[in-house]
Amino acid sequence: MPTKRTLVPVLVWFASLLSAQQYEFRVYGQADGLGNLSIFSVWQCRTGYIWAGTANGLFRYDGQRFVRFGEEDGLPGVTVLALTEDNQGVLWVGTRTGLARSSGDAFEAVAVEAGGKHISGLAAAGDRLYAATNLGLVERSPDGHFRDIQPARADGRGRAWGVHASPQGVVWWGCGKAVCRLDDGQVEVFGEDRGLPADGWGALLTDGAGRLWVRASQRMAVLEPGAPRFEDAGKDLPESLQVLRVNLDRRGRLWVPTDRGLAQRVNGRWEILGKQHGLPGDAARVALEDRDGSLWVGMAGAGLARWRGYGEWESFTENQGLPSDRVWAFARDTSGRFWAGTDSGLAWLDGQVWRAFRGMPECRIASLAAAADGALWIGCNPGGVQVLRPGAARTVAFGPSAGIRDDRVLSIRTDEEGAIWVATITELYRGDGTRFTKVLSGARALAAAQDGVLWAGGSSGLWRISGGQITQVAEGLRAETISSLAADRTGTLWIGYREPAGLSRLRWESGRVRIRHLSIANRRRDVSLIS
Repeated sequence: MPTKRTLVPVLVWFASLLSAQQYEFRVYGQADGLGNLSIFSVWQCRTGYIWAGTANGLFRYDGQRFVRFGEEDGLPGVTVLALTEDNQGVLWVGTRTGLARSSGDAFEAVAVEAGGKHISGLAAAGDRLYAATNLGLVERSPDGHFRDIQPARADGRGRAWGVHASPQGVVWWGCGKAVCRLDDGQVEVFGEDRGLPADGWGALLTDGAGRLWVRASQRMAVLEPGAPRFEDAGKDLPESLQVLRVNLDRRGRLWVPTDRGLAQRVNGRWEILGKQHGLPGDAARVALEDRDGSLWVGMAGAGLARWRGYGEWESFTENQGLPSDRVWAFARDTSGRFWAGTDSGLAWLDGQVWRAFRGMPECRIASLAAAADGALWIGCNPGGVQVLRPGAARTVAFGPSAGIRDDRVLSIRTDEEGAIWVATITELYRGDGTRFTKVLSGARALAAAQDGVLWAGGSSGLWRISGGQITQVAEGLRAETISSLAADRTGTLWIGYREPAGLSRLRWESGRVRIRHLSIANRRRDVSLIS
């Protein structure tokens, strides 16, 4: 199911802001054909369809709508608990009352000769299928026959709660009150003597590092590669009383659905993504990252939610070392270091952690510009202009003695000739690195194009500065006051207004201006562009 995503290089400021930890989810429900909102399982087959197993039927999503499959389509029951696909592309469906396999555009029930009819888990390993049933684990051979796999130890007998096949073909399942492993025909039981409390371990998963994660309703444990015992990993992890799942995305991030939201393992601890972050409810049951990079979250009674932009955006806050959560400017210097300007000063990114730069007065940084000579130019509002030279431990300030009379800096840019341009609330300055000269009044936003042209916008419209010539552009703009400018690689200038007037795109062709106005998709009138 191919999808198309377009990223627009602007930030949109709404009258009512979402919190920094709010994410965007597209929630699918009855209006989309998803007739039951209690999700038990989610799968993407090799043809691209998204399948959702619910309390009342199996649903297939084709990119537009969901289509339901039930007993009339060959399923032995409508409560779909488990889904998997074998090496032949056959979709297997585990229900509360039996097993089924896909057959064309329908399904056919498959009699399980051993085990029980309540199928709570499915896994494919090579040419074999494994099903966790209420009477134990069963294995289906390529010829279609089933055999019961029962461990010798008493604590491993009884119900199979869930099953997982590792990338190496080792089969793990929750067996009785323990966890069992099937490797090369041999069954080994991991119980209390191997660090696992007696419980129903219904979710099992091997991560990219070879660790085995196992989940019970109120517990989580991990077996490190080569370790003889499981270790507890459930501290601060909310319970999951109905459905047990452990999921891994393509980047190796571990997600565990819980009754309080989706839990992610970060630096040895659990962080919870819940209703307050954008999910349609708190009780999550299953998560799946599709081939396009979207994360699908199956909810208990709230439908299926698709996380838009999952994996494309990563958030940083004061918890990751930023001086402030309010960030106004970014720049990457010639050494490759990435800088951020915040309400409370400057910081640079060190791996996944931000380091505050202490070699300058604290100020609200409105703009940053990296120069070709390695210097980082910093605009504070208020606080004026600072520059950090390569190898220096402290910045150097530029104020009235250097020609800059207004310390309320809004934008800084450098051009191909090495000049530094500074836009303040009242004036635009041009500098050579030592002194600055006033160029004009009223310019607050700057953009440097690849052809050497500098664009300036402000309370009196738009200016084009090239080769020492200043040309004012007045005709065709949607509003008088310009709040933001950006020049892309094609030479197109993007214009944002202080008033809720949307976005304009300008092309300068042979001395003539061509402007096209773009509408905001949701047509809200309380939208202004700030960057």
